[in-house]
Formats: sequence, structure tokens, C-alpha cells
Amino acid sequence: IYGPTDPKTGKIKEFGIMLSEFESMVEPLKFPASQNNNPMTFRVETNALTPNNTYYYQAYASSGASIVKGEVKSFITPETNAPIFSDVVLSDLGAQSVTVSSLIQDDGGSEILIHGFCWKEMNGNSNSPTVADNIVNVEIGPQRITAVIGGLAPENEYLICPYGINAAGLGYGETVRISTLSASVPVISNFHAVDSTEVSYSLHATIGSRDAVNLKRFGFCWSESNTHPTVDNSV
Repeated sequence: IYGPTDPKTGKIKEFGIMLSEFESMVEPLKFPASQNNNPMTFRVETNALTPNNTYYYQAYASSGASIVKGEVKSFITPETNAPIFSDVVLSDLGAQSVTVSSLIQDDGGSEILIHGFCWKEMNGNSNSPTVADNIVNVEIGPQRITAVIGGLAPENEYLICPYGINAAGLGYGETVRISTLSASVPVISNFHAVDSTEVSYSLHATIGSRDAVNLKRFGFCWSESNTHPTVDNSV
């Protein structure tokens, strides 16, 4: 952009893009570029545009006393599409859980109704997970969605990807592959009551297959008073 200069300083004080829904550029919105940018070449970012709509724009530069404008050009925004997500970021990877997060890069032009993460055990199948597999939903609001995926098995491989649903449909992000860590103690999961009577309870639990080889004792702890019974109580 070659714009006017201030007669005293010889500098352009403001430059950027004007945007309007009218070819005549009436009622334009200004999107100033950062002063850290080079006024000869720069870029700005706009948001809250309407899907499938025509917009007109032109560059401008101002010295504060006068303004020069570039050629009016136009673009058409795409129709509403499914949400788009950035790459999945992993943290706190353990033997049975991992924390995952992803940035909503584009809501697709309509409000996201529900979003979160899909995950599944790899088990020789490298196809990306879907909402038909396991899901963990994340509260609507933040631009970056974060969740803890638990109940995983130690030393196992899983596939995880973000997902979101808006008026246009269902969209998925890129899939990431993780390997959970080794467990230092036996991993017990899927604990629930199978049956009960007035004087008894039948219980069920699953011990990780990799832990079963070296087990010396196993069973259930119970207590009438301790909310967290141990082997020091009844077993």
C-alpha cells in the first residue's frame, strides 16, 4: 500500500482493511493492521461474518490528516459447514488416563450445539474414532476445549479426536494416537454389584490382564464404618 504521509513525520499513522456488504463501501467496518506490520504488505483477520454472503473490501492508509483507499474487491463466504478443530494437545498422560485439548478454529458459521472428544482402543484398527465409539463431552463456552479421558488400560494404544455438532452437521478434528504408561500397581476397573439379598452382595470387578500374572492375593475389602475400606478391614 502506498499511502499519504504526514508532512511533519512522513509516517502513515493507520492502515488496514475496510469491509462492507455494499459495493459502494457505505457503512464500512475498519480492521486496522497492527503497527508492528509493514504498511507495504500486511494481513488482518475478520470474524462474525455471515455464511454464503458477499462482502466488499479495500485497503486504506491514513496519515491522520488524509486517507487513501485501494481498489474495491469482493469475496463470498462459504456456506455453513461443520466445526473445524486444531490438532489435539496431550498432557498428564498416565497409565489409565490422559488430558486432551483442542482449539475450535471455526464454528462453521453456526452455533455449536455439542462438542467433545471421541476415543477408542486401537486394537489393530487404525480407523479414526467416531461418536459411535466412546465420547466425553465438554461444556459449551471456551474456545479451547479440554477433557480428561479415564478408564484406560495401562500399556495400551488408543485413538482420540475432537468432534462438534452444529446446524450443518457433525465435524471431526485430526486423530491422535497415544500409548498409556505402565501401572505400578494392579489396575482394577468395572466394579459393580451383580446381585444382592437381605444378607449378601455379589460383586464384580475386572483386573487388568497385564497385572494378573503377578498377583499374590485379590478380592474385596468391606467395612461397616469406613467409607474407604482397606485390607485392614474385612476382606
